[in-house]
Amino acid sequence: MSKNRQKILDFHVRDSCSGIWRRVSKYYRQTKTNPLWLLMFITSRFNIIRHIVISFLQQPIRYKKYQDLSMFSNLEVDKIVTSLKKDGIYIGIHLPDSILQELLNFAHNNRCYGDGNYNYGFLYSDKARAENDYGQSFIRGDYHNTTLLCPVIKRIASDPKILEIAHKYLEKDPVFIGSQLHWVFVKRTKYDLNKAAMNFHYDLNDYRNLIFFFYLTDVNLSSSPHVYIRGSHKRKKLSYILSLFRRQSDAELLTYYGSDRWLTICGKAGFGFVEDVFAFHKATPPISQDRLLLQIKFGIHDYGEYNNCIY
Repeated sequence: MSKNRQKILDFHVRDSCSGIWRRVSKYYRQTKTNPLWLLMFITSRFNIIRHIVISFLQQPIRYKKYQDLSMFSNLEVDKIVTSLKKDGIYIGIHLPDSILQELLNFAHNNRCYGDGNYNYGFLYSDKARAENDYGQSFIRGDYHNTTLLCPVIKRIASDPKILEIAHKYLEKDPVFIGSQLHWVFVKRTKYDLNKAAMNFHYDLNDYRNLIFFFYLTDVNLSSSPHVYIRGSHKRKKLSYILSLFRRQSDAELLTYYGSDRWLTICGKAGFGFVEDVFAFHKATPPISQDRLLLQIKFGIHDYGEYNNCIY
């Protein structure tokens, strides 16, 4: 073996070992804070365990619990839940224009933070200057404490139809576990795909978990569409389940699931969808324009900060 090839191999081995150590270290800290998180993280990989836990926690909806007026008046709740159970996803939820405008006003008038780091705060309109001042090139711009600082997000999360969908799919009173509002930026240099969830992965945030996604900017094929593999919330290879890492390559998943199960989701600003994130999904790098995305998250427990981790 040549010296150059040996150096490359040595680098990848060191990088892989370093990545594993960081992951194990993070898991240790999380377990020390909340041991129940580790139990969930290990056992919720298996569908039979997920179903057993849900069967013990089931809570039927009390009569007329979600009968208040909804901002999503046209949504057919049972149709959406049926789609979620079959495919893991439902596409076609639309924010009212007034709600979209409030969210955009918040995003443009409040600081986001480069790659989530509190040391790198800036207004979106000042991004180029901020990157120059901080000497950084950011992949993401994350807003912090959005549920507290942006009341309209809480309105969406407490909307009767949103809660009814969550309850019927989770099969118990939904627990709101947080919101996430962030930009993904166009970059001229190579992306660190892990920082922006741009590798196919599945989430282990709870025994059952549901996230509502809303595009707040127009999204086409070149502006970071979300990609989802239908039905992968119900069927996975044993090797996918047992692996410490929950990422898989595009080529591997294409071979196993086939192209007909891949959904690449585009839509105008205000367009939304809801999905079970136990399925494989990912973001894609934006080429033509930045993307602003809102997530509203529900589960059956709240494990604190761990519900917002991206692995």
